Amino acid sequence: MYKNHIRTLLLISICSLMSCVSKSDNDDLVAENERLKAELNDCKYGTELLYEKSVGYLKSDDLSSSKAYLDTLILKHPESRNDTAISSLEFRIHKALAEEQERLASQQQKARDKELQRIKVEEQRIAKAVSKMDKKHDKFQKVTWYESGNDDWEGWDNGSLRFYLYFKVSDNEEKADNLRLRIDFNDNDQLRPELGVVEGYIFLIDGSVFKYFPRSISSISDGLRTYERSDNIVNKELLEIINLIVSGDKIELRINGSSGNRECILGKTQIEALKYGLVAYKALGGSLDFEY
Repeated sequence: MYKNHIRTLLLISICSLMSCVSKSDNDDLVAENERLKAELNDCKYGTELLYEKSVGYLKSDDLSSSKAYLDTLILKHPESRNDTAISSLEFRIHKALAEEQERLASQQQKARDKELQRIKVEEQRIAKAVSKMDKKHDKFQKVTWYESGNDDWEGWDNGSLRFYLYFKVSDNEEKADNLRLRIDFNDNDQLRPELGVVEGYIFLIDGSVFKYFPRSISSISDGLRTYERSDNIVNKELLEIINLIVSGDKIELRINGSSGNRECILGKTQIEALKYGLVAYKALGGSLDFEY
């Protein structure tokens, strides 16, 4: 009860005070309030402040912010356009923006030219790779076989090696598939009969070892020589080895036999044949996204 009584007295006192303020005093308060609002607005949007902000951002190469402050200055103070300093600032900003646009246009043109050059080089690389492929059309199966380097034997001592990719393109699909790796090895070294039957290949690529043991290796004779041939479809694991070979600096090869081995350095001819085979295969629509 006591608290309610006090609250009532306070309300009566406030109302009494308010009723004591004359109209003249109230008008003075309103005028003072408007004056303070004008001062606050001038502090926020004053000519000098906006000018200094615009100049500061121009010096830091923030042209967007500099222009924004200048636009606000002119909007709030239209008469400022007659000021020499502000006119000069407006000219400098517009000049800087024009130069920036010119730089951007130049950079974009250079980027376009670079991309066109890259495409041109890539097209030339693809055309060269496809031209290096030997084509054989099978009219019965209605496919064309593409082979890279199938006549390129690389010899060392008394042996020789042929190492290349090949694939087919069906007449009705015109899309490469069935990418295969073929390795032919001929050993004429009668002084080292300990090699025996070829069982697989071990690559030493820039110091790292990778093993490739084909599912089957058969003996082939073409009238000039007898050689061991492996012929297998390229899968994810084999593609990894091929990619490392074509991008490696030094590729050594050990041919594993049932009784011994032979070692050689894989030459430029064999590596180029693999590169051309991969490029041509992709250029003719072949996919290297193997699941396994």
